[in-house]
Amino acid sequence: MARDLYEPPPPRRAAPVSRRAFLGLGRGRVEVDYEDATRRLRAGWSRPGSEPLLRALEPLTQVLADASGPGEPVLDLPPTAWQDLDLQALPYADGAFDAVHSSFGAALAPRARRAASELVRVVRPGGVVALTAWVPKGLPGRLDELLDRTEGVPAPSDWGRHEIATRRLDPLLDELELRTRTVQLAFETPDACFDALLAPYELPRALRPALERLLASCNNCSGGGVEIDARYLLAVGRRPQ
Repeated sequence: MARDLYEPPPPRRAAPVSRRAFLGLGRGRVEVDYEDATRRLRAGWSRPGSEPLLRALEPLTQVLADASGPGEPVLDLPPTAWQDLDLQALPYADGAFDAVHSSFGAALAPRARRAASELVRVVRPGGVVALTAWVPKGLPGRLDELLDRTEGVPAPSDWGRHEIATRRLDPLLDELELRTRTVQLAFETPDACFDALLAPYELPRALRPALERLLASCNNCSGGGVEIDARYLLAVGRRPQ
């Protein structure tokens, strides 16, 4: 019988100590290479293969629309937006939109606070900002444990933690509401699931056993297919008047 467990993350292996650290050098603030992180992100989402996941997430378009209510025009920012623009520096005027929706796209931004500020900047006063992010449990959220990120860049699933989302958005938005929801992701086989979830990333084959254990812990399908009740955080608020 398939289990629906959200097991605690495995203990992280200690990172190798660099020569500079061993000698006691560079103990100050870590210089984060945001440009490298953004370049890797855009390159990943430019690769083919993400279409099955995007199709599975189509129902969330309506969830975001219902959360923000009627309004024109609306800026919708899914993950593939990274192919064409930088969500950390949107090419739009202040207050250009009645509502801004981000279905997991803004959560990927290496500069989390800057991306949040940009979403708020381009919506009109009183307009709605609504975004979604995977919570760091189950799949896809726990993939962040395995992904190689630029040093100092937070995990996208940090946005799925209520306390972090509140800290980032509460200073920018009025009437902030955070709700944890689920969307079912269904695939014909485990291979199809891994291909869809990992299309933007390059993971070594050695991680396949860890991926299979992670999938086994949250797959609700008793046959050969995959059905995941994927948990995500929905954050909705209004730009102050």
